[in-house]
Parts: sequence; C-alpha cells; structure tokens
Amino acid sequence: MKITYYNFFAEFGRKFLYMGLLISMISQAQTTLATYDFTDNLNPNAGAIGAPSLKYYNSSGMQTVPSYTNGTNGSRVLNTTDEGAYVELTIDTSGYGGINVSWYGEVNYGFLNQGDWDLYANTGSGYGTSLLTMDLFNFIVFFSDARTENFTLDSAADNNSTVKIKIKCDNINSNIRLDKLVITSRSPKINVFGYNTTNVLTQIPVNSPAATIYGTDFGMVITSSITPTGYSDRVFRIQNNGAAVLNISAINFTGLNAADFSIFGALPTTVNSLGGTKDFTVRFNPSSDGKSSALLNIFSNADPSPYSYYLEGRGASCRSEDLPFKNNTMESGIQSLSSIADGTSTFNKVSGYSRNSTASNSNNLGGGGTRLYGPGGDNANYNLFTSSNSSWYIRGETSTVNFGPVDVTNEKGVSISFNLAAFSSSSGTTFNNNDVVKLEVLDPITNSWSTEVEIRGNNNGTAKNSRFSFNSGSYLEGTYDGNNLPIGGPVKNSAVKLKLLSSSNFTNLAFRITAASNTTAKVWLIDDVIVSTANAIFKTYTGTGLTGWKNSANNDTPAPIIEEKAIINADFTGDLTACECEVLPTKSVVINPGNVVRLENKLNNNGSFIIESDGNLIQNDNTAINSGDIISKRDIKISTLRNQYNYLGTPVAFQTGESYKTIFPGSTTTVLYHNQATNTFLNSSGANIPGRGSAVKEPVVSITIPFTALATTAQYKGIPQNGEILLGVINSNTAVATFGYNLVSNPYASNIDLRKLYDINGGKTDSTKVFSPNIGATFYFWDNNGNTQFEQQGSGYNGQSYALFNVLTGSNGTGTIAASGTKMPTKIVKVGQGFMTKSLIANYNFKFNNSIRTNDTSPTDFLGKSASTVQDDRYWLRMTAPSGITSTIAIVHYPGGNNLFGVEDSRSMGGSDIIYSMAEDEKVSINGRSSLVNTDIIPLGSKHFVNGNYVIAIDTAEGIFANGQNIYLKDKQTGIITNLSQGTYTFSAIAGESTGRFEISYQPETVLATDSKVKETFVVYRNGNEFVAQSSGQNITDLQLFDAGGRLILQRKGSQKELRFPADRLLEGMFVVKVTLKSGEIMTRKIRK
Repeated sequence: MKITYYNFFAEFGRKFLYMGLLISMISQAQTTLATYDFTDNLNPNAGAIGAPSLKYYNSSGMQTVPSYTNGTNGSRVLNTTDEGAYVELTIDTSGYGGINVSWYGEVNYGFLNQGDWDLYANTGSGYGTSLLTMDLFNFIVFFSDARTENFTLDSAADNNSTVKIKIKCDNINSNIRLDKLVITSRSPKINVFGYNTTNVLTQIPVNSPAATIYGTDFGMVITSSITPTGYSDRVFRIQNNGAAVLNISAINFTGLNAADFSIFGALPTTVNSLGGTKDFTVRFNPSSDGKSSALLNIFSNADPSPYSYYLEGRGASCRSEDLPFKNNTMESGIQSLSSIADGTSTFNKVSGYSRNSTASNSNNLGGGGTRLYGPGGDNANYNLFTSSNSSWYIRGETSTVNFGPVDVTNEKGVSISFNLAAFSSSSGTTFNNNDVVKLEVLDPITNSWSTEVEIRGNNNGTAKNSRFSFNSGSYLEGTYDGNNLPIGGPVKNSAVKLKLLSSSNFTNLAFRITAASNTTAKVWLIDDVIVSTANAIFKTYTGTGLTGWKNSANNDTPAPIIEEKAIINADFTGDLTACECEVLPTKSVVINPGNVVRLENKLNNNGSFIIESDGNLIQNDNTAINSGDIISKRDIKISTLRNQYNYLGTPVAFQTGESYKTIFPGSTTTVLYHNQATNTFLNSSGANIPGRGSAVKEPVVSITIPFTALATTAQYKGIPQNGEILLGVINSNTAVATFGYNLVSNPYASNIDLRKLYDINGGKTDSTKVFSPNIGATFYFWDNNGNTQFEQQGSGYNGQSYALFNVLTGSNGTGTIAASGTKMPTKIVKVGQGFMTKSLIANYNFKFNNSIRTNDTSPTDFLGKSASTVQDDRYWLRMTAPSGITSTIAIVHYPGGNNLFGVEDSRSMGGSDIIYSMAEDEKVSINGRSSLVNTDIIPLGSKHFVNGNYVIAIDTAEGIFANGQNIYLKDKQTGIITNLSQGTYTFSAIAGESTGRFEISYQPETVLATDSKVKETFVVYRNGNEFVAQSSGQNITDLQLFDAGGRLILQRKGSQKELRFPADRLLEGMFVVKVTLKSGEIMTRKIRK
C-alpha cells in the first residue's frame, strides 16, 4: 500500500489526520510488548515482553551500528542515507494476539526530499511482499514530512514464539529517520495464581505439575461417605493483563481422577482488561483412598486456551495421627534415622541439666560441666534433652548434620520435626541475627538444597528473653514448597515441623540441619529429629474393659467410627463401623443375621471372618482392595426330590479349589449358565464371572444333606468382591421380544437396591422417572416353588415361574408374584441372589458399584424385601384356578405415571392360568397408571387351562385402597358388578383365553352414567375359542368384522342380544367389530387376537 502527497494543504491535513488516529489508537486499551526510543542504541525500553531483539543491517545485508541524530521533535532518532538498509526485530508473542506494529518516520528538511519505510513480517514462511509503505515527501523547503504509521499483523503472528519484523528504507534522496518503534497486543492476556503455603499469591505456569508453591496440592482429605466435611477447597485467581476483556467460556477437569475435583461456587465468566482479576474455588472431594490427580483447564478467548495446570491431593479413608517412622534421639548407638556430620562439622552431644542445687557439673559440657542459663531466672534448672538423656549441641561454631535418606515411597503424610533450645554460659548473653538454625531439604527434582526453615536469634535487649528451653518456646509448622524461601525468623521456636505433601514426589528423603553460634557463650541444642508418617487412628477390640475397645494408649475407648480403623484382637460379633478392619491371626469376626459391618475402605482378614445368612458387609470406597478369604453363607430351601434350580450369584472371588459346584459342604451340584440367544441353559464349569448369575441345582443327597433336609446353607469361600464391576450383557436381536434376557446376580456380601442399580445403568427412579436406554425397567426372579417344568423350552417358555419387579412403577417400584409361585419381589436383592435383566441394546456393560449396597432386610428368601414405608395407591388382584394355581397382577396409581404402555409397565409372562390387565393393546402383569381418577376403567383379561369355576379377589391393597376406596369388578358376560374391597367374585369359564370380559372401575355403574338414563352398553370379549358380542339393551341385527386394513373379514345377521364368532380362525392382530342395533344405532369396538 503506497500513498503519495504533493499538496501543501494536504500535508497539513494528513498530519492532523494521523494525530487523530494516534490519539484514537492510544485511547484504546492495549498491551505494549516492546518500545524502542533509539536513544543512541537498539535496546528496548524497560518492561519489554517476549525477549525482543532489534538489529540494524546496511544495504549489503551486513549487520552494523546505525547512526543517530536529533529529530524535528527534539528526540534522538535512527538516521540513515543508505537506501536498502533496514532494522529487523525478533520477538516472542506467545500468549498474545492482535499484534500491532507502529513507528514514527520523517525525512530531512529540503525541497522535494523523499523516502519510504516499508514494513515486512516473517511469521514462518519468509518475508514476502511489503505490508505497508510509509511514503515521506517534502513539497516545501521549510517543512519536514513526519508521521506515525501502524499496522496489525495477521493471525500468524499471534501466539508465535518467533515473529520477525523488518522495516526497510527505500526511494530516498536524503536523510530518512526512524523513531518510536512500538509492538503492542490488543488481545486479553491470562495468568492464573494460587496461594502458596504462606498464603502468598504465586503465578501458576501453564502445564505445571501440582505443587504446594502454587497452592495446587490439596493435601490429605478424609474420604468418609458419612462425614460431610470430607473435602478441601483452594482459591485461584485469574488475572487479565491484556488489552481486551477476557471471556471465560468454561473450566473443566480431565484425567483419571477428574471427578474428585469440582468448581465450588460461582464460575467467573469475564475478567476486565489491564490487570482485572476474578477468583474461583476448586473443591477436592476424593472418592477413594490414595493419590488423586487431574488437569484443570480454563477455556477463554486468550492464548493459551485452555490454560491448564495439574492438581493433586490424597484421599484417606481413615483419620490419621502422626507417628514416628524414623527418628534420631541423639543417643549413642544405632538410630533408625541415620545421621552424619557434613565435612569438617562436629556432631557433639550433651546430657544432663542446665544446673542443680548442689553442683555446677550437672552436665558433661566442656568436660567437667558448664553452668547454662535459660529463659528464667539465674537459678532456674532445665533439661538439656527431650526424650532420652542427650541432645546435639552447637557452641561457638557452625555445624551441619545430614539425615537420611529415608525411603518414604509408600508413606502418607510425611513430615520432618525436631526440638530446639537456646542456652548461654553467661546470664547476660543475647542471641542475635547471626545465631541461626536452618533446615534444608534435598529437592527430588532439581537435586538441590532448598532452605525451608530458618530460625534466628531475636536480639532482645533482655538476655533471658532471647533464650528458650525445649518447653518454653513456640511451635512452628510449615509445608515444604521447594522455593528456598524459609519460614521462621527471629522467633523463639522450640518445636519445628515441616510437612511434605504428596506432590513433592519424595521417594528417598534427605535433609540437613545447620546451626551457627557466633560465640562460645551461646549454645544451640537440637534433639529428637524425627521423620513421621500419617497412620490411621486405630482402636483395638480386646473384649476387655468397659467397652471391649482400646485406643493406641491402651485405654478404654468407645467403638470406632467410620473414620477410625478397627483391629480385631479377640473374637467379635455384632455391628461394626470403621474406615478399615484388620482381623489378627487366630481371631474371628462373625456377622450374625441382622448385623452389619460397614467399612469405608478395605477388609484385611488374617483370621476368620464369617457372614451368616442375612448378615451384611458393606463397603463404600469402590477402589478398596480386600485381602484374606472369608465365608459368606446363604440359607436355601430345598425339595426332597432335589430337582429344582435356583438363580445364584457369588459375593466372593472364589479361593483356589472353590466354585459354585462346591458351595454345598459335603455334597455336589450341577451348574448351568444362560445362553441369551437361545434362552437355554448350558453346562458351566462353576467358575465365577463377577456379576453373572448361574442356575445352580439343589445339592444331591449326602450324609451332610440327607433327603429329609428341607433347607441347607450355601457357603461361598474367597475374598469378598468390592467396587465397580462391569458385566457384558447382550441382545442378539433387539427387534425380537424374546431376546436380550441375561442372567445377572448380586456380586456383593451385602444386599443391593434394584432401584439404585437401575439408576447407575442409565435410568432415574426418582420422581422424574427416566427410562434407561440400556436395560429394561423390569427384573425377573425365578421362583421354583410351583415349577413343574424340567425340560428346557427355550424362547417358547411362557414364564409362569418368574416373579417380576418394575423399578419405575410407583414411588418404590412394584412387584408381582409368579403365576406358579408364592414370593413377592421388591427392590431389595439379598446376598447370593441371581435374577434376569433385559438388555435393550446389542452390547452393554452392565454396571454394579458400592452405591447400590444396603443393609435393608428382606423377609423373602432370594427375592426382595417387604413393602416400603412409602406406600403408593396400589393393589394386587389374584385369580385362583380350580387346581389351586394362582396368578397375581398389580395395578399402581402414582403421580408421574400414565395410562399408556411404557417402561413402568411389565408385560405378562403368560402361563396356563393367568390374569392380566391391558395397557393400550399390551397384556401386562404390572400396570403403572396415573394418579387415581374415580372414572378410570381398566380392562382385564384371563386365560384358563380347564373348564371350571375361577375366583378373582384382592390379594393386597395399599394407600387409598386400604383406606376406603372401593374396587369394582364388572363381568360383562353376566352383567354382575362385584365390590372386591368387600369380597371375592366366582365365575364360570371354559378353557381358553377370555379378553374384554372383565373391567375394573372405582365407582358403582349407576354413577358412571352421564345422565339419569343408563347408556346403551355394548361389549366384545373373548370366551375360550370364541369372541362374544353382547348388548345389554337392544338386539343386534348386524355384525361386521374388519381387519386393521379395513377389509371386511366376517358378517353375521340376526336379532338377538348376543352374537358369537370363532376366534381360532383369525390371525393375530387388531380387529374392529361393528354392530347395528335394532334402533339403527351403530357401535364399534376394537379387539385383539
């Protein structure tokens, strides 16, 4: 771009125009990266960003030193007459965008003097052509053409580590000058700060590892699921040093333990320019024991985006206390914490006391003993040691002693501590700034020493106030950060502790203590240098004393809580809550029925651990790893013929030699697995696949389980399973209703909650009632009480021995008894129970985790618990056949339900004698409906194996149905209406299926009429192999039957109240029955074959 001016007035206008542009440009917020004033050098002004480097080259391309002169404005400028000479600037723009170049140029006074400054930029692909030409031209002798140009480089110059800018002179016939070269950025600039261990804001570099110096190490946090304060918060500050508003679009966490970190409180969205700041808080809430780390990412309109750095913390299932790991008591002999004097340093020990009442030689200082003065009066006497009998002294010298290295690779809560005292050999001696004790730690990354603690004399004018004994000084505690900025100062500290957080990455810990005393009258004493680690606060069961429990000091103490470790050192029974449990050799724990052992973390069994049937072991931490085999028992009822199967699971990973085939002591059994694709059972080795169920046959008759036995106890031996378990389930053809059934089981040594199980597999069983796209809402439980089928029927099995539980029906789910069974499932599944689930997709990882575990009890063997304390408006209808076989269905009214067929409805499993209700066109055994409206009508159907009398009755009623709301059954065939809330209804039926004969209502029929005249009633129902069209009033003169496509299939004429037509000649599907009454009124009804 080149502009040439030849008009005097235009020259004036142009200068004023550029002045306005310059003022406008300055008024806009911007960040200055570099400014060059050319004051006889090529150096940038102070405060330059991006390590700028400016060089001058002559027209031959040789680097040389330019000449300078005074410009027309009086300032020094770069001056040249060498056409083709140029300056080249190299600068790092990382983190900045909108890079703008501006400079001031002029030509010397003189008529028709001229010259150009051409701008080039090289952002990685060469300089190319000129981006901008500043054309200078003097039209009048007395004026010098001078102005400022600016140009914004393209985006290739943004966030670029090597940007080169060249400004070259051209077309000159006189002196041409350059001044005020300025590089600016018009983008936001993000920096993030954290609070270090001394609560000072420290900038966090991009992609920096977690460290206490940045405040990104959250320390140790208790993971208790019961304690609500199991978290640690850290505040971070975002600063915008750029020229534009910083927009924060998102802050997230990535990495293996990302879920342990979250934003607490408000999320900053904008940060003002030119130094604006916003704070945000990150909460660390660990889900498991051990180290957690994540990458925090801040997304914004500034480079880099994301601005990322690492966070770290450590979860601990147990509250801890510091216990010595390695120590040095300054006594003679071998110490667990090794020590050696550095170089020529001495390592002298003193024992005894500062004085006593009878002699001056109360210590061994100086050979014969030396009177020492402490913080009190001249006659006060003090120990010269803390734990044993001696300490390290430093007198009139500088001495350094190295400690370690100590292997702390697997240790938690590591810290360094020591005790300190300051005495003098004369009562008037004062400790001053030259008397110093410092602790240095060898940094594991840089392998250099970092001074972390530095204590100096306070130079107090009263000498005794500058001295202190081991007990009279204050306590100093800090955290290692490796920044060589020590804590301490001129303070009397008699106890020092330095904590090393997990992010410090110490494996072999080495440190040294240096003490300097500038006269022999001053004596530093150092004792009990200890490396401590955090150990779980534990309580030991001994069975003695007031409570049976002892603390670490062997005193009577209450039983442990969820944050304390339990050590079993005597035989124990009953309830137990602890963060961990360790059973010592030869000792035993027995969890009796109704008792629960609840652990936050792991079980370490070195003795005997037995869970009786209906006892529960519950663990909260999904990552806890148990050790040691246990025995988990399950009582099972058995038949004398021993030909029935039970669906079982195992709560343990079987120990060597154990399997499903060995769970019955002294007997053997047959084990099968379920093949989803064929709905058949095949022989299994009996090995455990966690979460998978097996069909296990009743044990064969043996000495231990004779044929007279009606029950036995299965024993599962192995390490108890814990945490997240994924089991692959499949559906080989999602379009076919009979596929997708997978046999799974409770994999834990505690009961589980089916509703919570559904929730973690993609659904929601709360008031929102969200169905899972992965698994069905109905679970199927095998009840062999009435089973008489012993030949496999595959997909043709009609399901009469499956009890159902639908997790979405009602506030706590609803179950129904199997057609041939007696047991009602609910949401609780006991230890060892297997059950069917249906996969809705081809392949899915069915999930179990500790959130579903519960100690809620269950009165039903292998099938759920009793009804919830929260009762829905629901009832169960029972139909009893002449043979005594019963079939039960459930009808549930609740807020959020609906009367259409959906996941809250469970299809009828069929059977020889069954009753079902209709949800749209589907036959269901669990019917989830909207809240009760007394005008509701619910169609029922039934199937009968033989001709005879059948009975329909209320089995159980809850909610309003147990408190006065009547349930009416209408038999459309006979016209009889029965109040089932007051009694049963007996009816005669022929073999076959009857659809449309019965319906449920909640008001007497006269109330259902719309006016005083009862409406004409026309019904169609199935009775055995026939459909019956029946009118309660006028005769039917014409009947027509149409299929779903509208084609006429059948026609009957007559003049009677009832017409029949065969059902067995119809294909399966939907049909419409159209009748004409004697009055000419036409009525229609839908039926389904």
